[in-house]
Amino acid sequence: MPFDDSDVYKIIEGASNSLISSPDPKLEELLDSLIAIIKIGQEKDGYITTWRTINPSKPPAPWVKVEKGERWEYMNMSHEEYNAGHMYEAAAVHYWATGKRNFLDIALKNADLFVKTFGDKPGQILAVPGHEIIETGLVKLYQITGKQEYLKLAKFYLDHRGDPNKKEQYGAYAQDHKPVIQQDEAVGHAVRAVYLYAGMTDIAAIYNDASYRTAIDKIWDNMVEKKTYITGGIGAKHDGEAFGDNYELPNLTAYNETCAAIGS
Repeated sequence: MPFDDSDVYKIIEGASNSLISSPDPKLEELLDSLIAIIKIGQEKDGYITTWRTINPSKPPAPWVKVEKGERWEYMNMSHEEYNAGHMYEAAAVHYWATGKRNFLDIALKNADLFVKTFGDKPGQILAVPGHEIIETGLVKLYQITGKQEYLKLAKFYLDHRGDPNKKEQYGAYAQDHKPVIQQDEAVGHAVRAVYLYAGMTDIAAIYNDASYRTAIDKIWDNMVEKKTYITGGIGAKHDGEAFGDNYELPNLTAYNETCAAIGS
């Protein structure tokens, strides 16, 4: 699958969190061996998406469209930004747990490529991630390095979601149906949604942005009061792994993906 890279990053993140509370030299050594393999897969300019590096003309799933076999093609489903976001999250926790920069430096090199590639300047791509999470990952890299470009790119991605002038429109499934500060209801793919809302919360807090805070408060109230099971599960619909209508909370057919609950 196009998101398989992220599973390795999630393992490293979870193990690194474990190291914070329970130091384990053998586990730390194992993580170093995984990180060394990740470094081998990173291209010279910092790019990492293994399926595209290995065979860009052959996507790992039929729903990932390939025309030219180029980077950033069909960003709605390529998961390039999604994988990167999980890498940033994992690299940050690994750095906090161990003080080592071996994974962090890989993540920073990749993030610098994103900063160079995406934006509204000449030669840059005006587009947003199909599957959110790179936004929160960029914020963590900013918190470690103080590099404003990471924070600005996170906000750029959020500011341009729902922008009809950008490269591609993804619709409500990917929370790309209108600008985020105009959204007031939890909609679409539940995992994508809560990762987006986490990024919006970061921006609201760091910038003290009232428009972001107002929007995320409305979305939160809608999700908690009308779209959350008593168990805390969210994303009731199998179709699209998505939020349903208000109070659409069936029991026998509830989907409630674990990834969405973590995000909430």
